[in-house]
Amino acid sequence: MKRLITGLLPVIIVLALLAPAAMTISASPAPSRPNWGESQTGGVIIATIKADRLNVRRIPDTTGSVLGILTRDQQVRAVGRDNVSNWLEVATPFGQGWISARYVSTNDTILKLPVTERLIPPFATVTTSPSVLVRAGPQREYPTVANVPLGAELDVIGLHRDNTYVQVETDDGVGWVSLQVVAVTGNVNALRATDREAPAMAQINAYRVRVRTAPNTSAPVITRVRLGERYFIVDQDALGNWYLITGDFGQGWISAAHVLVIGYLPAPWDK
Repeated sequence: MKRLITGLLPVIIVLALLAPAAMTISASPAPSRPNWGESQTGGVIIATIKADRLNVRRIPDTTGSVLGILTRDQQVRAVGRDNVSNWLEVATPFGQGWISARYVSTNDTILKLPVTERLIPPFATVTTSPSVLVRAGPQREYPTVANVPLGAELDVIGLHRDNTYVQVETDDGVGWVSLQVVAVTGNVNALRATDREAPAMAQINAYRVRVRTAPNTSAPVITRVRLGERYFIVDQDALGNWYLITGDFGQGWISAAHVLVIGYLPAPWDK
């Protein structure tokens, strides 16, 4: 027994010496990495303008259109960069855009910012002279919302599922423009198909058609519409035999038998 205790004694001494060290290591917290795009202190990366006037552009290139101008000592939040860190994507009073990194100072390294040049919000540039028509729906038969000149840029907010039109925002409202007359730049992968959300239209295919106060032939007549005229469809009856249209006369019901539908109109039982 004496020999056994003598043999264990060096082992007990070694374990006693190692135990405090092991406790110290396990008690030390692992260093935390700052959130992507934030400074070491956990705050956002701020860019301070060091030029008298600095253009904010739609894309990270000197050929990009100017969204606005920042002035010396003005501060903006940086949200991204290009692949070689020559340009910063920043949030400004006139929207999100790009500025040259050469003319700013930042409170932290811009290498922490994500590369966002491939995620530029999509926009359409008018390529046809002298102008193009933006329509209320994704077909030529729809009325005009705006007339946009050559070179103008429009924010793209939706797609046609057949890749023939894009939905855009103009100063005069939201509408649709053909892809044959514009060039689209930016990331369209995040956009959804919105063509079926455009209001359907009724094109009259008879010479004189009665518009009534209710969806039946015994209802009083409000007015008569003529061959080729077009009206927006507001609603339809439960069987799809009558359409509620809107015009200068207000609203009224017209027989579906005398109408050619323009655009997408879901079956009444699919609503």
